Amino acid sequence: MVCCWFWVLLSLRTGSCFICKSFTFVIAMSSETPTAPDGFIDAAAPTSDGSEAIELSPGETLVGFVLDITEGESEYGPWFRLTIKDKDRGVVDYFAKDEVKTALKQGNLQLGDTAWIARGVEEQELDDGGNYLPTFCKIQGDS
Repeated sequence: MVCCWFWVLLSLRTGSCFICKSFTFVIAMSSETPTAPDGFIDAAAPTSDGSEAIELSPGETLVGFVLDITEGESEYGPWFRLTIKDKDRGVVDYFAKDEVKTALKQGNLQLGDTAWIARGVEEQELDDGGNYLPTFCKIQGDS
């Protein structure tokens, strides 16, 4: 709880009389997790079935028909969310990374394509010395 004191000096033209008034404001800080009021729904990018976008584990793949591509811009640059009809999972959303994001930016991965997306298992080094697991992307077509 934070208490703030404010002094207000009111000048009244009644001779040399001044009225001083003090106000105390109490600001309560909650230790409980806030909850939205009734009538509010999640604003996070939902999939068609209301679940969150999937994250591929190392060695895991996603194969399917690209039903939708949503794109936007954030403080980190452009982002893409694919809605894919995967043969094993059904309709899922996936946020593009690495080769998937590059393929979308270049126009090589488009709505209606059948895509194969896989998370690597061997870490690669970043320019800043950090490590990450790459994500690979292939589209069905003639080689």
